[in-house]
Amino acid sequence: MAIRDCVSNARKCGGSRRYRARRLATLDVYQSEHGFRPALQGQPVYPRPLQKELPISLGVGGTPASFVRAGRLGLPLMAAIIGGQFDRFLPLIDLYRRAGDEAGHPRETLRVGIHAIGFLADSDQQAADEFFPGYADVFTKVGEERGWPPIARAAFEAI
Repeated sequence: MAIRDCVSNARKCGGSRRYRARRLATLDVYQSEHGFRPALQGQPVYPRPLQKELPISLGVGGTPASFVRAGRLGLPLMAAIIGGQFDRFLPLIDLYRRAGDEAGHPRETLRVGIHAIGFLADSDQQAADEFFPGYADVFTKVGEERGWPPIARAAFEAI
């Protein structure tokens, strides 16, 4: 049976979608819209970065373990703050730096970036008034998945 048949019909391969996904993850092939082909070996990547090393950051959420992992690896950190106060992340960033120091990484490699939501308008009040309805809708839906309460305007204003 061809791999392509397994992708389109799990029952033909005797497995569930989860099994199929795990199986495909172990194959040394690349899937494109045209089907499967052998893995790429040694091909250059374009466009080329200007830097000698491609700059990457490890994206993390709000769990201490993810901050510690980034520090131990010595990778620059990108903290995803999708809601809440920025200062809540300061102890986690300190934890990241401590883990990096303990792992022997130079402090200058332990860079921190913030990925957060923003909205610009002519005034703070206009920005809040225009942005809140969509923000509330999205974060209420996300909250249903993650066990958060619906977002209230007062909580939004406090951010």
